[in-house]
Amino acid sequence: MGTQQLQQAARPLPACCCFSSQLTGRRSRSANGQRHGSTLVVRAAPDTQQQQAKATDNMSIQGLQEDYCNDFECTSSPAVEMTVRQLAKDITKFKFNTNFFQPDATYSDGFWSFSGSSNYRKPSWAREALSKPHATVQKLQMLDSGKAQINWTLNGGLSGMSVSIPITSVFELNLVTGRVTSHTESWDLSGLAPPAAAATMGSRVIWSAKAASKAASDNISSKVNESLSSLTSMDEDEYYMNPNDPTRFFQKNDNGMNDVIMLGLGVSALYLVFKVFEQLETIGSRGAAVFKVFEQLETM
Repeated sequence: MGTQQLQQAARPLPACCCFSSQLTGRRSRSANGQRHGSTLVVRAAPDTQQQQAKATDNMSIQGLQEDYCNDFECTSSPAVEMTVRQLAKDITKFKFNTNFFQPDATYSDGFWSFSGSSNYRKPSWAREALSKPHATVQKLQMLDSGKAQINWTLNGGLSGMSVSIPITSVFELNLVTGRVTSHTESWDLSGLAPPAAAATMGSRVIWSAKAASKAASDNISSKVNESLSSLTSMDEDEYYMNPNDPTRFFQKNDNGMNDVIMLGLGVSALYLVFKVFEQLETIGSRGAAVFKVFEQLETM
């Protein structure tokens, strides 16, 4: 073997290459330190989320209107396409950019629902319940000029089982700003084995109940703080200064407004409690379906 051939043989292979080498009578370690008998395995660990997010840049949006305006009106805008592509990227990152949502945007997936774009900043079920979750977007489509549909698959580990869940996300958009006004999701568990389907539904029921309880608690606390602030301001308005003597103050006669405010607080508290039980009842019906699945598994 010549000098040039020896130099080429001594060059290290790129990090992206995967190769195996048979070593007689010796044990070797892979790049991550695991033993593989007499086989040396070198693998790179690509950033799956970045790859999936970048892949959405080249995806076509079926049904997208490219002629936004005619001689009389505008039926779409470039902001719609920008939002749809951003939503596809955010799905792969499990984190939505709230700038692309209306402040009063609504969300629902059959287990959990909320109103207000600030709720998108909270952790999702996929990030909290699944191990090594990753999402793959398959299709971007415009159902009409102001409604987009994204088909994607959620993958990860749950209770020692691997799950792959096809999900259809539908977004209603403001045609002028491109912001999302409504977001609904439907999950297809039919492809999962019965134990995995039951574990997924059970985990979602428990997670949704905790999320609903925390949201209701935060809402009640916010309402109480607002009411206390209004009472404080009312108390300050009940006193006025003597124009002849700035050091003396007089109290206004009680016109019954405090009683009205307290009654309103009571009614608001009862309504919030009712909404909490209503949400929990909806989640409970889902939980009953989970228990039925477990019963069927026990009879198998």
